[in-house]
Amino acid sequence: GQEVKGPIYRWAEGYCATDISGIISFLAATAAFIQLAVVNCADTLQLNVVCGAAIAGVTAAGASIANTATGMHLACDEFQKPALKGALEVGRSLDLQTDGALSAILGRRLGDLAGDAGTEAEVAALKKRFASPEDVWRSIGM
Repeated sequence: GQEVKGPIYRWAEGYCATDISGIISFLAATAAFIQLAVVNCADTLQLNVVCGAAIAGVTAAGASIANTATGMHLACDEFQKPALKGALEVGRSLDLQTDGALSAILGRRLGDLAGDAGTEAEVAALKKRFASPEDVWRSIGM
């Protein structure tokens, strides 16, 4: 008979589609950049290369849209279903009750930065050095 394809299969399909569309977008953008380098570095105008760069750019943009749409589907549709949201809420509650032990085991990328005295000191030093974002840009020649 036919296997039942549940939510984990759908999520894996979504992750796969995101990966593949990301690769296509990257490769097409790379092709466009190389073609534009040929146009910019040559002494003659090569319209066929400009056309190729445009086609590669449109391909990269289309693949990027597919990549974003798949990510939005996973985040805004699949991961908003009551059962999964409930499981995530249980995990969050356990983490709060154990004072972050669950995050410590599973890892949390941004958790290390929250309230980090080193990071806060670096930000304070930058605020003393620069009066505004415009000053930052001026310091790098913009």
